[in-house]
Amino acid sequence: MSGNKWIDKLAESIQKVADEKIEELVMQDIRDIEPQDIHETVSLINEILDRMNQHLSPDQIADVLYGCSCRYPYEKLLRVREAYALNQSIDDSITVLQEQSENSLREGMLFPSEIVDRILQMNWGVAGRREGNRIFVTKIPRSGNLRKYMTEQDPVKKRELYCHCSILDKAVEENLSIPVSYCLCGAGFYRYIWETILEKTVQVEVLETVCSGGNKCSFSIILPDSVV
Repeated sequence: MSGNKWIDKLAESIQKVADEKIEELVMQDIRDIEPQDIHETVSLINEILDRMNQHLSPDQIADVLYGCSCRYPYEKLLRVREAYALNQSIDDSITVLQEQSENSLREGMLFPSEIVDRILQMNWGVAGRREGNRIFVTKIPRSGNLRKYMTEQDPVKKRELYCHCSILDKAVEENLSIPVSYCLCGAGFYRYIWETILEKTVQVEVLETVCSGGNKCSFSIILPDSVV
C-alpha cells in the first residue's frame, strides 16, 4: 500500500487528533497486513474506516483524514497570503491561485493551450469559484493522465484516468466503491491551502468523488464569517 506511507501518516494523525490508546484500537494488526491486490486494499481501507467510526466522532474522523492529505507548495501559498493581507480579499486570493495554476499547466507541465483553455472553461483547478461564504473547487484529473483524459470518450475510462489517489487508482477500474469519507483526505488538500492563506480554521465538504461513484472530485470550502 504505497510503502505503507499512508498507514504511517494515518496513525500519526489519529494520535494528534485523539490519543495513543485510540490509535492502537484503530490500527491494531493493520501494519501486519500486506494487501496483494486492489480488492484486498479496498477491504483494508473499509476495515480502517469502520474502526474509526467506532472510536472517533465524525469531526475527529474528518480531522484525522485531513491530516493525511498531500500539500500544496507552501512557498506558493505565502505569495497568496501576502495578496490576501493587502486588502483582505478572498477574490484576490482566488485570482492569485488561478494564476499559479494556469502558469503551472502552461509553463511547468507544458500542456497545450487547447487543454489549458478547456480546463479554465470548466473552472477546474486549485482556485475554484466563490459563492458567498463558500468556494467550490473541482480537481483537475491526474496530471500524468490529463492528455489522455481530455480525448477519452468512454465515461468509465475517464473516471479511471481521473483519480489522484495512488493507493486506490485501480479501484475505479475494478468498479469498487469506497466510502466517501475516505476522500476527506483529498478535502484536506484544500483545507491546508485556505488555512495557510487565512490563518484561520476552515471546513471542507466532499461533494463528489470518483472513488465513491462520481465522475469527478468536487469539494466545498466553508469560509469563516469573519473573512467574508
